[in-house]
Amino acid sequence: MSSSHTHNLLFGLAITMLVTGCAATRSIKATNPHDPVRKVDFTKAPEFAELAERARQFGNATYPKVCALLLDESAQPPRQFDLFIAPLKSGNTGETHQEVRRIYLNSDYLTNSPDLNERVEKILVHEMAHMATQFHKRSLLFWKAEPPAIRSWCESIADYAFYKLVGTNGWGCPECNLQFPHYTSGYRCGGAFLLYLESQYGTNLVRELGATLSRQTYSDSFFVNSTGQSLDASWTEFQKTAAFKPEAKRLFELQQALGYVNGRPPRNVEKRFKKYVEQHADPFTKRVLGSAKVDGKHFKDIASLITVYLYFTQPGGTPEHLLADLRDKGELPGFAKGEKGLLTTNLDANAIKPSTFPVTRTLTGSKANDPSIYHYSLVCAAEGAEWKLEKAWRAGPDGKVIEELSLR
Repeated sequence: MSSSHTHNLLFGLAITMLVTGCAATRSIKATNPHDPVRKVDFTKAPEFAELAERARQFGNATYPKVCALLLDESAQPPRQFDLFIAPLKSGNTGETHQEVRRIYLNSDYLTNSPDLNERVEKILVHEMAHMATQFHKRSLLFWKAEPPAIRSWCESIADYAFYKLVGTNGWGCPECNLQFPHYTSGYRCGGAFLLYLESQYGTNLVRELGATLSRQTYSDSFFVNSTGQSLDASWTEFQKTAAFKPEAKRLFELQQALGYVNGRPPRNVEKRFKKYVEQHADPFTKRVLGSAKVDGKHFKDIASLITVYLYFTQPGGTPEHLLADLRDKGELPGFAKGEKGLLTTNLDANAIKPSTFPVTRTLTGSKANDPSIYHYSLVCAAEGAEWKLEKAWRAGPDGKVIEELSLR
């Protein structure tokens, strides 16, 4: 998710959150009529010609492995499909159109990917898993009408497939986090849970789960029959593993307090959240949430508000908290006590939950009638540790440093 949030605080706080002409047809057709990938069409993304060929080769080599991993001998998956690299209106990283045997990769998403090949391979395996299993055979509308539990297990199995065939390191690692806090979220968290269940109860469990989904006979009793204990009991055990991150626990507990059911909020969730914040948040976080804006307008995107709340209430505090506290005490370099201004910070996935430490963040501040930009470099040595201001400097609008600011 990506949006721009502006908060008017002691200094206002601007936050950015965590998503042609006509051309000749460009496509790569199968060299072998029996290849799984019949063609790769990159007409709308001609800059990905090299990637298209790589995707074709990877799809041909990997689709049979996907089928062998997830399906039993009685299954009849599609033998071939077409691959398209193009912008997607939905904004998804990839899509599967099973009724017409097509897989789409979002070229907009791929444009700035630093680990492009790994991402493409994982996205392709995820979509090929959907193509092979055919859990939703008729249409997207039919898929949306499926019960949430069915959809979440389908997405979990698709991510499980790329963990097994591409690997668990790097982008999209198997874990429950702020984005996917519970197995009902599917995707990474559900995939991680399935890896755990497989390690405990054998490699055939996921294949059997897929078969019950295909037959449309799934219920939670499947896990009692397959593992000898309830799904809730297995989930409780899984939460003791390293794949269940502390932030997932915090988010899930907050969702429970707000009345979420299977990852879905109650109708009055905004009212519940407002009450919860009033009872539990510190004054700084209350001001942030109370003045959050997108394009100058207050927003009510509950998922974003919850993410902001969890960020600003994390153990050890945040660099924004530290600068605001220094500002209140009159100890912030470049600002006199009581002087107002605007603080700008970027909140992407790495800022919200860093994967490695120490972490360095740089925030910028500005003041009315002052063209200077004030820069603050802060560091956090370890998870849960307090942030410290390391360096401060004032620069002109052109970015050139005017002076180093002394730390008080």
